[in-house]
Amino acid sequence: MTKNGGFVAVESIDGKFLYYKTRPEQSELWKMPVEGGPATMILHAVSGRIFTITSQGIYYAIADSSVQLEFLDFKKRSSQAIARLSPFAHADVSPDECWVLSPVPGNPDANVMLVENFH
Repeated sequence: MTKNGGFVAVESIDGKFLYYKTRPEQSELWKMPVEGGPATMILHAVSGRIFTITSQGIYYAIADSSVQLEFLDFKKRSSQAIARLSPFAHADVSPDECWVLSPVPGNPDANVMLVENFH
């Protein structure tokens, strides 16, 4: 489907687009129409496999000095910080966008962190 390969592909909620990374070591997130057409880079930096596509936008992780969960709002076309994640985190957002599930940062005795009311 893609011309440059695909890694960690996720279909949009409406089924019209495919969001993907081209290689594990690259951090860009791309979007292309499922019916064919050119791909567009959506985000320059997405950490690992951590991104969730919703009807409102994209939740994704970035890694600078720490790992941060961000939200790209489709309507506003801007991102905002949601929560700090542990260095080797995975995160997922519930379908209703009310819950974020992730390991607790900096706490080896806890396995899961729940972020409520993050909007």
